Amino acid sequence: MSDSEHAKTFIPLESHPEVMTSLAHSLGVSSTLAFHDLFSLHDRDLIDILPNPLALLFVYPETSSSHSHQDTANASAAPIYDKSGEDEPIIFFRQTIRHACGLIGLLHCTINNPSAITPNSYIDKLIKAAIPVKPDARARLLVDSPELEAAHATAAQQGDTAAPPLGEEPGHAFIAFVKELVMEPGLSIQPATAALTPARQDDVEQDTPTSPKSVDASADGVAEETGHDRQSILGYGVGNSDTAAQVAASIWGRKQLIAAYVLLWVITAVSSTFENVLVALGPYITSAFKLHSYAAATGIVANVVAALSPVPTTKLLKRFGRAQGMLTMMVIIIIGLTMFAASPNIAVYCAAQVFMAVGSAGMTYCISVFVADTTSLRDRAFMMAFSTSPDIITMWAAGPIASRLLTGVGWRWGVGIYAIVWPVTMLPFVGFILWNQHKAVKLGLLQPKEASETKKSLLCRLKRVILDVDMPGLLILATGSSLFLLSFTLYSFQPQGFASPLIISLIVVGLSLVVAYPLYERYVAPTTSILYSTLHDRTALGALLTLFATILAFTNIVGYGTSYLQVVTGLNITQTSYLISSIKVIVCFYGLIIGALIRWTGRLKQIIFVLGAPPMFIAAGLFLAFRQPQYNNTGVMVAVVILISLSIGCISLCSSLIMMATLGQEHVTIVLALIGFLTNIGPAIGEAINTAIWTGSFKQALHRHLDTLTEGEIQAIYSSLDVQLSFPEGSVVRHGIAMAYGDAKLYMLITSLCLMWVAVLGILAWKDLRVRKVMDPRTAAAEEDGVHGRPRSGVSVNGNVRNPTIRSDMKLLYPTSLHIDTSLLEGFSITLAPYDVTQVIPDKDTDAEVLVTWCNKAANLKDAAHRLTKVKWIQSLAAGPNDVLNAGFDTSKVIVTTGSGLHDETVAEHALGLILNAARRFYEMRDYQLQGKWAGPLGGPQPDRPKGLFQSLKGSNVLIWGFGNIAKHLAPWLTMLGATVKGVARSNGVRDGVEVYAEDSLSKLLPNTDCLVMILPGSESTKNALSKERIALLPNHAWVVNVGRGISIDEEALVDALEKKELGGAALDVFKTEPLPENDKLYKAPNVIVSPHAAGGRPRGAEALITYNLRRFLAGQPLKNIV
Repeated sequence: MSDSEHAKTFIPLESHPEVMTSLAHSLGVSSTLAFHDLFSLHDRDLIDILPNPLALLFVYPETSSSHSHQDTANASAAPIYDKSGEDEPIIFFRQTIRHACGLIGLLHCTINNPSAITPNSYIDKLIKAAIPVKPDARARLLVDSPELEAAHATAAQQGDTAAPPLGEEPGHAFIAFVKELVMEPGLSIQPATAALTPARQDDVEQDTPTSPKSVDASADGVAEETGHDRQSILGYGVGNSDTAAQVAASIWGRKQLIAAYVLLWVITAVSSTFENVLVALGPYITSAFKLHSYAAATGIVANVVAALSPVPTTKLLKRFGRAQGMLTMMVIIIIGLTMFAASPNIAVYCAAQVFMAVGSAGMTYCISVFVADTTSLRDRAFMMAFSTSPDIITMWAAGPIASRLLTGVGWRWGVGIYAIVWPVTMLPFVGFILWNQHKAVKLGLLQPKEASETKKSLLCRLKRVILDVDMPGLLILATGSSLFLLSFTLYSFQPQGFASPLIISLIVVGLSLVVAYPLYERYVAPTTSILYSTLHDRTALGALLTLFATILAFTNIVGYGTSYLQVVTGLNITQTSYLISSIKVIVCFYGLIIGALIRWTGRLKQIIFVLGAPPMFIAAGLFLAFRQPQYNNTGVMVAVVILISLSIGCISLCSSLIMMATLGQEHVTIVLALIGFLTNIGPAIGEAINTAIWTGSFKQALHRHLDTLTEGEIQAIYSSLDVQLSFPEGSVVRHGIAMAYGDAKLYMLITSLCLMWVAVLGILAWKDLRVRKVMDPRTAAAEEDGVHGRPRSGVSVNGNVRNPTIRSDMKLLYPTSLHIDTSLLEGFSITLAPYDVTQVIPDKDTDAEVLVTWCNKAANLKDAAHRLTKVKWIQSLAAGPNDVLNAGFDTSKVIVTTGSGLHDETVAEHALGLILNAARRFYEMRDYQLQGKWAGPLGGPQPDRPKGLFQSLKGSNVLIWGFGNIAKHLAPWLTMLGATVKGVARSNGVRDGVEVYAEDSLSKLLPNTDCLVMILPGSESTKNALSKERIALLPNHAWVVNVGRGISIDEEALVDALEKKELGGAALDVFKTEPLPENDKLYKAPNVIVSPHAAGGRPRGAEALITYNLRRFLAGQPLKNIV
């Protein structure tokens, strides 16, 4: 199609799962479906992560050859596809919108699967309008649709990279695999048949005639034919995406994870100690600048910027990797510490706070992502609590350290020491992750940087990063939020208060920038900060509201708490540090309890209602009643601290978990970024409220209670904590100061109580989700009201994913012929029990939950199907599952996996051996040997490749019928020995450099074949595939080699042809009846090599497959080679 025929041009979509999912949902695709990355065609681990995909969207780079292929395909397409109506095999849309192939592919994937469409949605209406009309009219429907154009424009701005300018060539294109057809890429004018059948019939390891047909298997077949890597239901993400990083985390061994978490614990201990020291020193540092009442104000800007730091950090982690993000945060922290130690005034001190807050928040986010990558949802709450457990120790160290610094070298030297200690503790952990990232790259789980990317200039790459992380948008939001919040802190320092021109300017400019942010995101930003479609769920919004309101309430209760405890309660700095630091300790202890409770019950909403919200209400009420000095004592403050700690610990964990359970593992980095945003912006807003209340009420209260003091004396007390503490306890002035503290806290505590009611409203919006049975961090499907909720992470509506509750103290039965490396199972409590496959399983082992089968007698397997009532998973080492399925196991309750791939090399080797035996006539030499004769006719000078005889692979024509994985091993060996190799499969294509023909070409191929190698599976469609008629097409000298299934050859016709010398010979490893009966004619037929089904008798890598699947089974992850 010429450019002049393009009605419109769209901005290309990024091949990103979140982008495609967002667009699909906006058009009316069911929310139960989502797009997901698949990073390899050849690695079954990555393929099996996505069970039962509904369709496949294949992404490939556009090159000159692909354009040439497209032009050729369109030119030869005659007649042009012009079907319509209810009987149409698929609903096909011709693309006339330039650069919209991603959209067209998405439409083909979804429209041709009615179960995926929401009734009365846009896409539902589009189907009804499209079915009666021809493809050209359908194309016009798309061109004239403002809804479609608007949805596409929104999606085009999303993703990890900046959208290219309108009209710029995208460099990649999409193919949609739907049912039994392939939508051609680019500007295709018609669909092309690609024999996309639900079950491949050209490979032995796919021998599952009784198993359900799956679109997944058919997609695999077409991907092999095209020679490209398969990408299931969506495309190829950019860089090191979250899915790849989470899959790469699966390579961590148990010892490695233990070492990593030990290092993480040390890092958290050092960081927590310093943070607690800073909390204690904060008022003294601001007092050193004679600005004690700015104690909260100095942290507002830092908290606002820190709140936003997880958002760009999300993009950094996706683009560069987990460890690289941590290194970036470490550098930012060191810069902040250096500025902090050398700060000559309050301005530099505030700037240092910004750097430290950004680095600290970003590092906390990176650590949370690491925990999420390496834990299941069910265990995540406990491990998050564990990662903060150093607070139990550091609380005792912070107070003495702060005191020593104040009386010794000073706080500046303390900060300088930390600037050295921090990288020393951090670098080993980062290096450990980098080492594992390198390992993941070598295994193909993570993609290294493309050469084209590394060749770009530093300025170009910097610009790209700035746009990708939406730096302009974040700067707008950070500036606006900071200015707006600062106005409430600074107004009391202005003579005219809120009427001051400065305060009015701050409010107006700040609000204007905050309002401008969503407008910039919607209409200007090349890429948005976050994927806003993740916020459509009411449970997610309720969780955010609950967490945000609770943080504000908590901040208002503890506002000016360090000063309050010293002035009103009479604690010294060490005691104050202990009490304030104990908040983290209690949160940590309680978090471990809540985490264990979540793991045990799986409940979230009930836990937060009973153990989360009530303690905060009680704490605020208790503090409100006993805030004044005549009632206040240490016991009351201890009770308040304990209660608010219990509340914030429970609510933060439950809110985080409910969001992860709702949105799924694919959105975990976004969830953590949102949580990081709230946990930092919440205190900033809370401190702004506190400062506004404090500056608006404390000074007036001082005037009321200390009316005998001068304005200068009041100002001195108001500005400095040291001055406040200089008055002895019990004195009139100290009592008046304490009363003023109580008056200021009154408004803060009332605000806290109101905010907690808002938190309760947020909890009421939650769905009653359970995570007890959610053990797979890749699927994260939640159970709602005892029934599994909507499937996520690649599970289609017509899929059936079994995710049983699994114990770690289970028994595994395995054949005595195997050896399982127990070192691969360290950390798992599992009993390994060998058994004799020739005997029935002993009674003592009938409680096994895992059964490994290999060469089991059929009767013994049937017996096991009745007696092994607790079995949950059967690992067959055979290429197909027929032995297990025929035994009578209930596959609705038992997961069955096969040994697909274990036999590829051995079968290929055996086939090569049979071919060489036939060509070099070893079988005849053996006959001479058994007769005690010299095989003279076979020795001595021989003609080189005589015509009409198959005596050498050099120059021979070998045809492989059933070109699958086994053939991919065999073909290169045959080629190296000089043979010309061709393949036969269900469809044409080039596979691994070998020309493969459809089966209808056999009549042309067989007459020119010297050796026919058959690797067909056993099914009705392959029964007697090599019939009498096809045998007659082979030359008289041709040999037939069969290592597939015996039923694929008409044995009577084969014997007849051999006896009549119409065929050169046959080397057979498989037969219709096995063992081959003693009186069978094949034994005595001329030139027959009988192999007793020995080709695949030695599964290669069986132990590795068992241990790999076992680890995934125990972790609740999808298994390899699942039926």
